Amino acid sequence: MFDEFKNKSKPFADAKEIEEYFEIPQSTQKSWRNSNKNNIPYFRVGDTIKYPRQLIALWFEKQIRNKTHIKEVIDQTDKTVSQRENKK
Repeated sequence: MFDEFKNKSKPFADAKEIEEYFEIPQSTQKSWRNSNKNNIPYFRVGDTIKYPRQLIALWFEKQIRNKTHIKEVIDQTDKTVSQRENKK
């Protein structure tokens, strides 16, 4: 997943590139960086934000897996609730 992004010759991406590739607005990136919840991998060089390509791709993959897992749990729960309601 995200092989094209990971395999670019530059090891770091800037906020604009993240916005273009992942369609994540720079304002959202900023709130993620300022939040202690997301732990998005980045570092600052002067006024420029840099994202290590390999780490940011892994981070997005993890976010997708977590969201998929949550959806699977919700779907399974809905299925179980539906089965219980049908037995009544």
